[in-house]
Amino acid sequence: MDPVSETTQSTERRGTMVVLMTVDPSRSDDVDRHFRDDVRPWAQRQPGFVHAQWIRLADGDRGMGMVTFETQDQAHEAAKGPRMAPHVDGRAWNTDSVDVYAVVTQA
Repeated sequence: MDPVSETTQSTERRGTMVVLMTVDPSRSDDVDRHFRDDVRPWAQRQPGFVHAQWIRLADGDRGMGMVTFETQDQAHEAAKGPRMAPHVDGRAWNTDSVDVYAVVTQA
């Protein structure tokens, strides 16, 4: 099989969980620590974890996590975690939405 076909086949069944968050821009160090020390290790322990990226607006109030799994079912299962996170007034971050997308292609 040619490398292009292998890449296409291996990514067609993958799923990416996208977590949108509201963050407190005045507490960016707390947000970064949460992403790095809490969320990243949790994601890496999830079955089927492939790779992830967490980003936030440099001076804004939005953050996003994108975590890719070997299958969409694994992404849906992992999404249960952040969906259960309660909104906490005064916290440096809160989850607004969690969705799972099918990976179409990647570069």
